[in-house]
Formats: sequence, structure tokens, C-alpha cells
Amino acid sequence: MRCRKCGKEILDDEVFCEECKNELKRASSRSEVRELEELIESQMNELEATKELVELDELQEELDEINKNVSESLNEEVVQEKDTEVEDDTSSLIDNTKKRNKKLIIILAIIISLIVIALIIIFLVLARNKKELDEPTINEVIDYEKILNDYGTNIEKTIEDYMSKNEDMITWQQLNLLLKYDKHDVVCDVHNIYSDGSIYLNECKIDNKKIKYSYGTLKEEEKEGLKIDIYKESTDSGYYYTTDSNNSTLVGTVTCKTDNCKYINAYDKYALIKEDKYYLYNYENNEIEFGPFDMESDEKYVSHMISYSNKLYGILYKDSNNNLYNVELGKTFKDIKGEIVLPTMSLDTTLMYKYGYIITKNSNQYDFISLKTGKVGFTVKENISSLIEDSKSKVVYILAYKSSIDSFKVYNSNGKLLFDGNEFNMISIIDDGLIVANKTKFDVYDSKLKLKFSSKKYNNVFAIYNNYILVLDDKKLELLNSSGKVLATFIDDWSSNRYEFYTNLSGIKTKNNKYGIYLYVIDNDILDEKENEIEYYYIFDTKEFGKTESND
Repeated sequence: MRCRKCGKEILDDEVFCEECKNELKRASSRSEVRELEELIESQMNELEATKELVELDELQEELDEINKNVSESLNEEVVQEKDTEVEDDTSSLIDNTKKRNKKLIIILAIIISLIVIALIIIFLVLARNKKELDEPTINEVIDYEKILNDYGTNIEKTIEDYMSKNEDMITWQQLNLLLKYDKHDVVCDVHNIYSDGSIYLNECKIDNKKIKYSYGTLKEEEKEGLKIDIYKESTDSGYYYTTDSNNSTLVGTVTCKTDNCKYINAYDKYALIKEDKYYLYNYENNEIEFGPFDMESDEKYVSHMISYSNKLYGILYKDSNNNLYNVELGKTFKDIKGEIVLPTMSLDTTLMYKYGYIITKNSNQYDFISLKTGKVGFTVKENISSLIEDSKSKVVYILAYKSSIDSFKVYNSNGKLLFDGNEFNMISIIDDGLIVANKTKFDVYDSKLKLKFSSKKYNNVFAIYNNYILVLDDKKLELLNSSGKVLATFIDDWSSNRYEFYTNLSGIKTKNNKYGIYLYVIDNDILDEKENEIEYYYIFDTKEFGKTESND
């Protein structure tokens, strides 16, 4: 037989000669490899196009299918069964291809993952930048100039309302109390109020942010006037205010509206200044606190200034009626009824300022006007003889009489009538309460006005000195404590024809470095006027008592 490929003579049981047979093996292997490479390349292109990972098992199935197709193709071309060597070579080639494909798939999966992560990061960065570019700044959102204009308009409306009802110029403190504006927190260090009701605002902060805008016009025609420096000078008894810089401490300055101004007086942080009218300045911040207002004269300012112990509570001034300005509240109360009761030696009405009242006399009664409301708090229809303060209990006892000043009823500083309306001749504040007495007995009360001790009746109760009581018991002039115990007997044979007790000259004093009670008695049996004055004493520390040898 002849070789079907080259025509050479071969054995009857052969199809190809050995050369052709080897050539077919090589050709067959190269063709298979080429086909495999083309299929792998096609598969990779398909993976890149879809960007989907193919599971290894699926790839194995595809490769098996390729092997099958290759085998069928070879069977069609080669009639005889493939040589064992060709099959081994093909199987080895397929195994190598599988390993290569597996590596390629892993690398491709890593690359795709990195690309996806990078795309996500880029997307987030771009989105954030876009948001920041699109989002407006605070300054763009908040129109500070508009807010300040709105605030200034509200102020001028408030000033207009105030000036339509009042004759005086509104102060910055009063303005802030009346202003109804709560949209933003606006604070301006420069705030000028002009006589025509306009304002100028500058150096402002809105919601604690400093802004560059101002409101209104700074008017040059309203020039500053004379400057007055306020000094404080200390003394042994306290302190006082002055314009004299010698030995004094500067505490503030007042800038008057004009050069024609005069310092009258000062209280804590306020200075009373006279210009065309009177003004009350806060000398600490150099601003008008209140004014203008009228007074009869400089000498009458005491009756207008509601002050106690250098603290100013208010001003009482007149137009057609009495008006009360409360310094603490920055409010004016109109039409105060009655005439203010001025302080005297025996009746210090300024004590009531400390407890929130001024006293006015209206017809036959005394009205206690509240400094906080300008209205009558309570009324006392008897004559007021004295005010006694219990500073420890923070109460004032008001002593009022109907006809005789020697006998009085007791009210407290809230206008309550005490002790069932009983009348007394004497009262004394003690450490833990008070003592009240009539002419023949005394009662001791604690700080809550609960009765602690009630004495027996005596011939006479002469005087009370703190918690010591001087009485006449039968014919003995005795000094008692608040429990009725006799501490000293000065005279054993008292008679009203012979002895006289001098209340005004007696009292608690320090003499010859001895602190105690000193009593003055006249002995009418002694004709010599220089000899008939007798001084008795009781010393608190040593409890000694007796009669002085000579009068000082």
C-alpha cells in the first residue's frame, strides 16, 4: 500500500508512513494549541467586555467542551485512533492552559477590585467637593446688615413710643428694658441717642460675632461738654464723694452735654449733675441714667434723692404731680399721691428706703409707697413717731400714736399691727427679740414675736437699755435683766418729792474706759445745784455698780 499523504510504499496495515505520521502529530498539536489560544483569547475578551468573573468550574466545563470539539475534529481528519503520545501531549497542554487561565482570572479579579475601589473613592471625593462648592458660607446666608437695620428700626420705634408719653429723654438702660427684640443677640458698644429720637449704633456684635456695619448717622452737632471726674474719699466714719483729687481715689468720669454743668452729689455709682436741668449720670460708664428732671433748688436735692447709707434707690421729682423714678428697675411711676415725709432727728424716714418704701403724708394718714410699683403698699392712720430697725431679723418697727407721743402702737415694715393693737411707752431691740413696756410692766418677745416673759407690775418702768430695764419697785430704784432678776439697787428710799430721774441724760456710755449704763438723778433735798446731781453706774463686764464720787 501507499502512504495517503506522500505516496510512499508502506505496509498493508498502515495508513501513513512514519514521516507523515510524525508530521501529522506535530501539525495536530500546533493546530490544537492555536485553537486553544484563540478560544482563551476570545474568552478573556468576553470577560473584559462584561467585567464579570467566571467561576473556575464553569471555565473547566468550557475547556472540556473544547477538548471534545478538538477530538472530534481530529477524528474527522484522522481516521485511525490517535497515537497515545499525541493524547498525552494534548492533555498536558490543556492542564498548563488551565493553570495559566486560573492565574489570569485571579489577577483580573484583583485589578477589577482595585479599579472599583478607586472609582468609589473618586466618586466620594468629587461628591464632597461638589457639596462644599454648592453649600453657601454663613456670611452668605446671614445678612448681618439687614439684622442690624431691623434692630435699629425697633429701637427708634421704642424711642418714639416713649417720647410720645414722657417729657424726659429715654436712657439706654430704660430702652433695653422696654425694647421687645429677641430675634438675635445684638450688642453695640457705641450707642448714641439723639434728641430727635434717632440713634447711632457702631462696634456691634450679632450673636457674639463682630460685624463691620453701623446703623444711623453720627451727628457732629451734638458735641461733648465739660468733663467732671468723680473721686471717693474714705474717712473714719465711712466715705464720701468729691471732685477734689487730693487724697482721693478716682472712681469715674461724667461728660456733660454742655460746658455749663455743676456737680451736686454722688451715690454708689451715680452722680447728680445740674445743667439746664438735672441729670443722673452713671459715672462708671459715663452715661445718662435718668433725666432731665426738675428740682426746686440745689439745696432741695436731699428731698428728691431716695438714698440711704450712700445707696441710691430712686428720685422723686415734680412736673404737675409727684413722680418716682426707680434706679434699680429703670422705671418711672407717675402721680405719686401726697407729700414726701422728710427725715428729722427723731424720725429717719430714709430707713424705709432700705425696705422698699417711701413715706408720704396724704390728708390725715401716712401712705407707704412701694419703690417697686409706685403704689400704696399700706397705710398708717396714726402719727408716726419713730422707726426702729431690727437688722438681724430684717424688720422695721413703726411706732405710731393717736393723740399723745408718749404712747404708741407698733406696726411692722409690712404694715401689720402687732401685739393686738396694745399701746406701749417704750420699746427696745435685743439680741433675740424685743422688749415692750408701758408705765408699770414689760414683756419680752423672741424674734418671732412669741412671748417669752411677762413681768409683774411695778410702781414705774423708767427706761429700757437694750435688755436691761430700770424700774421702781416699792421705794427701790433697781436695774433688772430681761428675766426680771435684780442686778443692782441704786436707791432704797425713793420718793417722787425728793428724786427726779433724767431720761435724756441717762443711757449706755463709756466713761473712764468703762462701758455700762450711766443714770442721772436729782436729789432735791440737796440745795446746792452743783451737788444735787447724782450719777449712778452699772458696768457690763465686771457687774459692778454704785455712785460716782464726783460729777464730770
